[in-house]
Amino acid sequence: MRVSINYSTAAAGLVDSGEIQVDVFKCPAWPDLIDSLAERPVYVHFPLLLGRSAVIDSEAGAPADFDKIERLREQTGTPFVNVHLAPLRTEYPEIPTQSNEPAHIEQIIADATRGIRALQARFGTENVIVENVPASDERLLWAGVMPQTIERVVEQTGAGFLLDISHARLTAERLARDEREYLDSLPVAQIREIHVTGIEFIDESKIAQLEALGIAESFYHRYIGRKVDHLPFNEVDWTETAWAFDQIHAGRWQAPEIVAFEYGGVGGMWEKIADRDIIRQQVPRLYQMVKRAEPVR
Repeated sequence: MRVSINYSTAAAGLVDSGEIQVDVFKCPAWPDLIDSLAERPVYVHFPLLLGRSAVIDSEAGAPADFDKIERLREQTGTPFVNVHLAPLRTEYPEIPTQSNEPAHIEQIIADATRGIRALQARFGTENVIVENVPASDERLLWAGVMPQTIERVVEQTGAGFLLDISHARLTAERLARDEREYLDSLPVAQIREIHVTGIEFIDESKIAQLEALGIAESFYHRYIGRKVDHLPFNEVDWTETAWAFDQIHAGRWQAPEIVAFEYGGVGGMWEKIADRDIIRQQVPRLYQMVKRAEPVR
């Protein structure tokens, strides 16, 4: 299992000084950034969504450019083409946000399957992985986060699974389900990649902290009174992450090829919240948790 962190100048500096160790940096699909990091080990996380009629590039707001994806994969040696199982309310105005009606779930599965197969036809069945998304995002239909939906999409297409642990924990809370039970109900036998982050409750004091960093138009304003991810670990986060890796090391879940700490990043808010002290403290703890033993196969 390779350990990764979102690329940031803070993280790169700590690697260069020998204060932390990672195996590879996770980067957005930005060609200029990738070109500038030619001497570093990087892989690309693509901003792809499974839309109703096409695979969507969520940054471009347009159908995905498969040629661009192929170029970036070849340039970086990125092993997987990731796509988010994230049915948008705007694409399904006839489906209520919280619907779990069988017909609605069947529609989401059929559309997702079609998009995944288009990716597989270009990049290979074994190279496409599907990521779970959080039900806490009001832009998304809950039919896309039901374990039976994710399981069937993965099973029908033969795609791998990108397990985002924080997304799953947020979803479980929103659905009033036990976090560990929800995680264990996902297609954990098909895991190829895992994402981990801390989760925090966003209140006025947290917004003040973010704005003190110069984030005047904070993304988190719309989450006041809610929990969000992509933040540092607290002790609850460490406990739940350790439980997940216990499942992997015991052979109950498939071991991923990559474990990514999705903290920090490049550009705007993500770069500003990349705190060197937090990265210095938390990356070695995660690295040891992942690498402590070879998982049972």
